[in-house]
Amino acid sequence: MAKYSVVVPFTKTIKVKDRQKIADAFLTHIIGRTLAGFDKDNERFAQYTKGYAEFKGVGRREVDLTLSGEMIDRLKVLKIDSRGVEIGYSGSKDLIGKVEGNILGTYGQPEPIPGTARDFLGMSDDDAEVIVDSYMEDDLGDLTEEEIDAIARQAAREILGDIDFGGDDDSE
Repeated sequence: MAKYSVVVPFTKTIKVKDRQKIADAFLTHIIGRTLAGFDKDNERFAQYTKGYAEFKGVGRREVDLTLSGEMIDRLKVLKIDSRGVEIGYSGSKDLIGKVEGNILGTYGQPEPIPGTARDFLGMSDDDAEVIVDSYMEDDLGDLTEEEIDAIARQAAREILGDIDFGGDDDSE
């Protein structure tokens, strides 16, 4: 089984009981930021080629790394420990190839194609710290998945500005 992942380090000591909730918030942040068209450094993705944009039926700058949705749907938390959260993919070589092609800009070629890399996997230490701090400020108690998503979305908005998460109604 193939694997492609990154570890997002914890910026502070996190209690064992809180790690899963923060890991889920990291994952939600990465997915939301990716769907909004930003890479792990909060830079806009390189635009699609004219041919691919036409094939997908979108504008060249409407990059969200979805066609079938498989790549985003299969992103998951793989491991959590005291150092941080491993987020990524475990599965078929085809899926791992798609992920790697986007991240490195190789798309099945032996060398990266200049200006096409879209490194969406991971996040900056600053982004991780904003998310962790948002949990440290709130009493975690027994948050629901919806509350975790809302906290992660708010942290993403603080980092990226007002972004549309596709159908959410908690935007400011």
